[in-house]
Amino acid sequence: MNRLICLTALLSLCLAGCTSDEQSPAADNSQTDSTWSKGAMVSAANPYASEAGLEMLKVGGSAIDAAIASHLVLGLVEPQSSGLGGGAFILHFERKNGDMAFYDGRETAPTGATIDMFMGDDSVLGYLDSIQSGHAVGTPGVVRLYELAHAKHGRLPWAQLFEPAYRLASEGFIVSPRLANYLPRMAARTRLAINPGVKDYFYPNGKALEAGQLLKNPEYAETLRRLAEEGAYAFYSALY
Repeated sequence: MNRLICLTALLSLCLAGCTSDEQSPAADNSQTDSTWSKGAMVSAANPYASEAGLEMLKVGGSAIDAAIASHLVLGLVEPQSSGLGGGAFILHFERKNGDMAFYDGRETAPTGATIDMFMGDDSVLGYLDSIQSGHAVGTPGVVRLYELAHAKHGRLPWAQLFEPAYRLASEGFIVSPRLANYLPRMAARTRLAINPGVKDYFYPNGKALEAGQLLKNPEYAETLRRLAEEGAYAFYSALY
């Protein structure tokens, strides 16, 4: 499960009021200036992601623009918890009219999913056994969620939302202590350190990445480039 399900919603809720240019109906009627004057805030699990969201707001982006840009960066800098391959939901609050909208972008299970597919011989499979069983798969919903939410509430051009993540993936980012601490534990408990491709990225030369290293991800950058240019179709058409 994508741990950033709640973060995406949090970003939208925190930012929605900050980018509106009209006063809420419930606001003090004595206030003559109808513009929002209280600044903005982005809350994310990594500073790179927070900065990406603020970058969007500074150039006139909406809460949704900021949330998408932030989450795209999280998929790069904390891939153990976030990414394009997961699902999410968004709660969006419109300050000018008080409307609340819910967007469901959770994964969809395969046609062959059954109610007992995570059962072992006599008990439910453990978490690690379940996620590595081959059954824990679903069609990712995040990218289509981005597209729908942006079409409804975005202000900036679609491609602009991908710029911070693309820049970091191409030029490199500093590995965080959180990611670095995660990798040795996962090497002992999962197949992360032996799967082709994955091991070369997270365990170069057989050694886990360390905090403070500069890490580039050209493959992620190329994925972002295609999404920016072609939209969500580029992501889902590649699944077939």
